[in-house]
Amino acid sequence: MGKFIYYIFSAAFLGLAFTQYSRTDAWFWVLAYVFPAVCSVLAALSKLNYVLVALGFIGYLFLLTQNFPEVGKFNFSHPDGKDAFGLILCGNYVAVLGLIKLYRESYL
Repeated sequence: MGKFIYYIFSAAFLGLAFTQYSRTDAWFWVLAYVFPAVCSVLAALSKLNYVLVALGFIGYLFLLTQNFPEVGKFNFSHPDGKDAFGLILCGNYVAVLGLIKLYRESYL
């Protein structure tokens, strides 16, 4: 059951990536949503690497801080708010995968 949830999240992120094809900057967003899906599959196979998690989280943090206005100005009625929320979701999911890996290696 534990590894099955990783595949569910991977399918959800691939679904989000699939919905981005109609955008003008589609490849950027497809890659942004495929990365957590790949990390999720790697976590299910116990092949996830801390370097990959760290680079992914730093990459999402960089993209978020360089491409969007202040967090206080976000709302879901504005397209930038939706895009920023997507990056926050992806970055946090990758970070949580790293924390789960750290917990399992430390305590289990």
